[in-house]
Amino acid sequence: MTKYPLFISNTCWVGKKVDGTNMRKLNLSFFYELGGHLDALANLETSNATTVDTFVHAVNLTKMLPNLFDAYPDQLKVSKAEYSKLKKQLDICVNWNIKNKEDQDKEPSPSFSGLKYAAEQFQILLVAELGTFGAFSINQKGIYNTTDLVEKAENTLPESIRRKLSANVTIEIREGGKCLAFDTPTASGFHMLRATESVLHLYYIEVCKPPTTDSLDNWGAYIATLNKSTDAEVKKVVAMLQQIKDLDRNLIMHPEVILDSEQAFTLFETLKAVIIEMASKLPNPVI
Repeated sequence: MTKYPLFISNTCWVGKKVDGTNMRKLNLSFFYELGGHLDALANLETSNATTVDTFVHAVNLTKMLPNLFDAYPDQLKVSKAEYSKLKKQLDICVNWNIKNKEDQDKEPSPSFSGLKYAAEQFQILLVAELGTFGAFSINQKGIYNTTDLVEKAENTLPESIRRKLSANVTIEIREGGKCLAFDTPTASGFHMLRATESVLHLYYIEVCKPPTTDSLDNWGAYIATLNKSTDAEVKKVVAMLQQIKDLDRNLIMHPEVILDSEQAFTLFETLKAVIIEMASKLPNPVI
């Protein structure tokens, strides 16, 4: 009857919420399967349709469509209203097959004309409503998997370093990765600089052993104090911080600069490097 694969689908989740946002990661396989099952019923050749094939498509739709409406209750109101008619026909098909599963050859098959018509009408409305969705795709940034960059950008750092980072720093790095993925480059730079500044303060405490743990006024003060150290590794960090301060930090924290995607990616990598250098000196774990 159909070219579509005949199996009872386990692909029933529609989209998963991205932590910290109102966005969903779409399960494109769900929409592909859903379209296949619906199209098969909408294009039934009722004169030679087999009950087994039709049953499989009907079962899948009864599982998948409620999940779709649960995921998008406000965007699919018209389709959901029309679904009641389709569901009635799906239930007739499913219940008949369950009742007669042992003797399908002995029982007259139900008419599929009502199911075909209901699927056709529902498909028209669903396609129209799905066409109003604001669905977008984003390009991969460098070698980073897009899903990982959106959901757990902190994993771009070594595990030994991540263990030393506070929850606030981890959140800032995650937000920086998310902004980088979604092409809001200046925001990405802003979050990564905040993460760097938090680690810088802890690094200053560890290296300089100040009498108090109060924050210094600005990056210049941290750099000047750290520069008094004779440790070659500290000198390396100071040089990195000085360059970031002069070329990026002071400008990005004010309206003078708007980063493009390439600049944000470069800054993301640069700040990751200095965070790793500083965090390697911190005790494990940081509280």
